[in-house]
Order: sequence, then C-alpha cells, then structure tokens
Amino acid sequence: MLSKGFQAYDEKDFARANALLTPVAFLGNHGAQTILGSMYAIGSVPQDGEKAVYWLERAASGGTTQAQMMLGALYLTGVVVARDTDKAQLWIERAAEGGDIEAKRLLRSFQPKRGQI
Repeated sequence: MLSKGFQAYDEKDFARANALLTPVAFLGNHGAQTILGSMYAIGSVPQDGEKAVYWLERAASGGTTQAQMMLGALYLTGVVVARDTDKAQLWIERAAEGGDIEAKRLLRSFQPKRGQI
C-alpha cells in the first residue's frame, strides 16, 4: 500500500495517494505522514491547516527533517496556521540540527534569537 501511495503521489493522483497513505500514516510511517501533511498544507487535497500540522508534527517528532522544515515554514509564514515565530524557529532549528541544508541556510540568513525570526 505504501509504494502504491507514493506512486499515486508521484503521478499527481492526490486523492488516491491520500486514500492509500492515510492508513499507513496512522501506523506511524513518517514518509506517509510527511506527504499527507504537505498535501493538506499546499492544497493538493482540500487545504486543511489542522490536518497539515497533525501529520507534519508526527513526522517531525519522529525526526523527519523535511517535515520539521515544512512545519517551520508554515509557522513562519502563517500559511494555513496562525503565525508563530517561536514554533517556526523551534522546527527550523531541529531541521538544521538534522542536516537540512535549507534550514541551515535560513538560520544563517536570519541569525535569529528565539522569537525573532
């Protein structure tokens, strides 16, 4: 089911990807959680900030740097969730600590202190 879900996502069949990946995400697969979160954040399926954060937080808490960076970006920009610079910085820092190059670049460019990005 997982590989078929990823394939559906790659083929831009987002409704099918959602249907296939949701059960796997509930079982704790961080890749499925990250994709679901991104689809809800950007509107590949009906846009839903609550569901985007739900899935991205699960993947991010499991150490998925891509999900950490996405969460940080959502909180930083205030897209689909309320803007929260403290949460943005927390998740971007975690992504950077995990080796995410984009997160490292973002932190260097802002050189933020907690609550100031």
